[in-house]
Amino acid sequence: EAATKPERISILEVTDDIELDPKIQYGAIVIRRSGIRINGNGALLEGPGMREGVAAKTYQGTAILGEGVSDVTLRNVTARGWETGLVVRDAAGWLIEGCDFSDNFHDPDFGWGENGRRGGIVLESVTKSTLRKNKANRVWDACVLVDSDENIIEGNDFSHSSNTCLKLWTACRNT
Repeated sequence: EAATKPERISILEVTDDIELDPKIQYGAIVIRRSGIRINGNGALLEGPGMREGVAAKTYQGTAILGEGVSDVTLRNVTARGWETGLVVRDAAGWLIEGCDFSDNFHDPDFGWGENGRRGGIVLESVTKSTLRKNKANRVWDACVLVDSDENIIEGNDFSHSSNTCLKLWTACRNT
């Protein structure tokens, strides 16, 4: 008799290479170790905002979090319904490729001014990393780099944001 897979994993702490199962609904992922590879295989990380009737400007939580971990490869993950799709802090050597961080925090009616660092991708103190062929549409900020230098950002779709498509704060020598 084959074991049945869980229908939903609410928090997944990753310490080794992993391939996600697109048939499973995932909640948040916390990356705990450097040098690992995550292949999402198109899996959906569904945030609390995916419940019907929840306004995008009230979304909460972070879909994928990596703090103090370097040389991580993240591919083919979709994160929707979160305050922020991906947050990486104090890291280097990340490859983020083919991911979709669309439909997270979005507030097109906010008007002019700052409304926090959230939406698609937020990198803080991240260096020598690559973001390639990702999407972040219908979010507040599609991609934010804070104190992040020498990164490569290429072939991404950061359109239709309610604040900025690409925000750089004290971020230098990025391509």
